[in-house]
Amino acid sequence: MFDFGMSEFFVIIFVTIIVIKPASYPELLRKLGSMYGYLIRLYHRFLNELSSMTEFEDTNKTNTPPFLTKSHKSNNKDLKK
Repeated sequence: MFDFGMSEFFVIIFVTIIVIKPASYPELLRKLGSMYGYLIRLYHRFLNELSSMTEFEDTNKTNTPPFLTKSHKSNNKDLKK
């Protein structure tokens, strides 16, 4: 989707240095750092939620084979009589 090489990255950095005033660099870097931290926390929250959903699905599965379900068990009792 986004294929950035080193040359494109340096062009973006160069244009950013020219456009943004040097006095606002600390504020810009602080905002970028907080956005990066937020995205990392969001990513880890998503992974934790996904893993908890799969664990929940695993615990709700039964190990009973389909031929021994409740309806079939009652039929087996009738056959034994």
